[in-house]
Amino acid sequence: ISGSRIAITTEIAGTTRDSIDSVCVIKGKKYLIVDTAGIRKKGKTRDKIEKFSIVKALDTLEKCDVALIFMDASEGVTDQDITISGYAFERNCAVIFVFNKWDIAEEKDVKKYYEKLHYEAKYLAYAPAITISSLTGQRVFKVFSSCFF
Repeated sequence: ISGSRIAITTEIAGTTRDSIDSVCVIKGKKYLIVDTAGIRKKGKTRDKIEKFSIVKALDTLEKCDVALIFMDASEGVTDQDITISGYAFERNCAVIFVFNKWDIAEEKDVKKYYEKLHYEAKYLAYAPAITISSLTGQRVFKVFSSCFF
């Protein structure tokens, strides 16, 4: 989203431990983007450092105006995605659902993703959703222009 590689990412869950702040300017407007550690299920989190990272990520929700809930399009909507969006909702954050990895998603019917998402997260049925590919850059900047920024 920032237009540059800021962090090391891998397919291995728990790689990101610290929140990474970056400022980006899109169409003359400044945005502070805070990339937090992913939030996994409590039972899957054994490492104390990872637990601390999750606490920090949840604290960030307390301070943000808009939470971009990144989901893996190749996996579809998961229970954990719904749980995390619930955390944002409870903290009165505006939410934008972002289906990332659209370039490798097997199912390309956007409507199916959105219907499942809005069925599972009824409390956020008004929240916009977008499909992107961070790897290829596909529709990344539409996160800013197609929503309410």
